[in-house]
Amino acid sequence: MTSTSTRLAGKAGMLGLNLLLASGIGMAETAPTSAGYAPPLGSNGSGSGGVFSFSATDPDGAADIKTLIVVTNSVFSGWGGCYFFYDQPSNMIYLSSASGTSGTWSSLVVGSSDSKQNPYCTIHGDQGTQVILSGNTLTLKVYITFNSSWTGLKYFYLMPIDTVGGYLPWVSDLVNWNWNVQSSGAPTGADYARPLGSNGSGLGGVFSFSATDPDGAADIKTLIVVANTTLNGWGACYFFYDRPSNQVYLSNATSPEVWTPITVGSPDMKQSAYCTIRGDQGTQVILNGNTLTLKLNITFNSSWTGIKNFYLMPIDTAGGQLANAWVTDPINWKWDVEPPPPPPPDFTMSVTPVSGTAAMAKSTTPINYTVNVIVPPSNPFSGTVTLGAVALPGGATATFNPPAITGAGS
Repeated sequence: MTSTSTRLAGKAGMLGLNLLLASGIGMAETAPTSAGYAPPLGSNGSGSGGVFSFSATDPDGAADIKTLIVVTNSVFSGWGGCYFFYDQPSNMIYLSSASGTSGTWSSLVVGSSDSKQNPYCTIHGDQGTQVILSGNTLTLKVYITFNSSWTGLKYFYLMPIDTVGGYLPWVSDLVNWNWNVQSSGAPTGADYARPLGSNGSGLGGVFSFSATDPDGAADIKTLIVVANTTLNGWGACYFFYDRPSNQVYLSNATSPEVWTPITVGSPDMKQSAYCTIRGDQGTQVILNGNTLTLKLNITFNSSWTGIKNFYLMPIDTAGGQLANAWVTDPINWKWDVEPPPPPPPDFTMSVTPVSGTAAMAKSTTPINYTVNVIVPPSNPFSGTVTLGAVALPGGATATFNPPAITGAGS
C-alpha cells in the first residue's frame, strides 16, 4: 500500500494526531468538518454485531472524502481492536491484524461476498455493507461481527481525511458511540410467506414474516425487512417491527433517512415512494412458542414494477442475531410487483327515444329509434356490434341502418 492515506491509517490507529502531523500532512482549509456513528437498526447497543453506520461530512462534497478510519476498542488504540479504514477511490475496506510490531492489512471490496477477520472482528463486504454519497456526507454502512470471546464495552473513534490530506482529528462520543459485545442465544431462523391464495405477483396483500428464537418469541425485539431487487435499503420497501412498542417503522429509503411509525392494529397507514404499509386490514403480530410472526398488509407502488426479493434480519433483546445476519431465499422469497391487467374491451348501448306507441292495423308510419353504441376510453372496444330486435309483436318488423356498427357510432 503506497498511498498516503494507507500509510496514515496504519499510524493513526496507534498514536492519533501527533503522528499525522509528523507525517507531514497539514489541516486544509476545507477539511472534513464532522463525523458520526449510528448503531445497527433496531439494536439496544449490545450484541454480537450488525450493520454499523459511520459518516463524515466535507464542505467540498462527499466525493472529497478519501479515507474514513475507524477504531473500535475499550481504549483508544488500534492494537488489540477492530481497526479498519475505508478507501473511497478503490471502494475497499482495509482491516488491520491489530497485532505485531507493524501490523498487516487485508482488504475487501464493498458489495462483494468477501469477508476478512482478525482476532477481534469480522468485516463482511455484503449483507448490508454499502457506501452512500449524499450531498456533503459520505456514509459507510459496515456489517461487523465481533469475536464472541472479545466481550465488554467497546468505543468507536473516527477520523475522516479528504483528497488533499485535510483531516478532522480523532472524534468520539464515549456516551453514545459505544457497543457492548455480548454472546447470547441469538435467533436461529427466519421465514417468509406470500399472501394467502396469491400467485406471487400483483400490487400486494398480507405478507408474513417470522423469526425463531430458542429463548422464546418474546425474546425477539426487532424484525427488519428489506424488499428490493438487491439487499439495499435505499430505493426499497424497507421497514422494521419493534416488539416493545408494537410498531412498524417504514423508511423513506432515501437520504436523509426518515422513519415513520405505524401501530399494529391501528387504522393508520404510512407510505414511501415504493410501498404503503397499513396498521389494520390483516396486519397483526402472533407470538407462538419460540416463533414471532408479523403479518403485514403491504401495497407496492404500481410504477415500481418487477421482481423484488425479501431479506430478513431478526434481533433479540440482547442484540443477538442470526449467524449470517441477513437471510433470504432467492427462489421462494420474492414477489413480482405488477399492476392488475386492464379490464377487457367493452361497450354500452343507449336507445332514443326510450319507448314509442303505434296503433295496431292503423299506422303505417314507422317509429324511428336511434341506437348509440358507446365505447369507454379506458377499455376501448373496436369490434363489430350487429343490431337486431327480438320479441316484436305480431305484424311488426324492425330494420336497422346500418345493420352493424364497428366501434363507437349510432
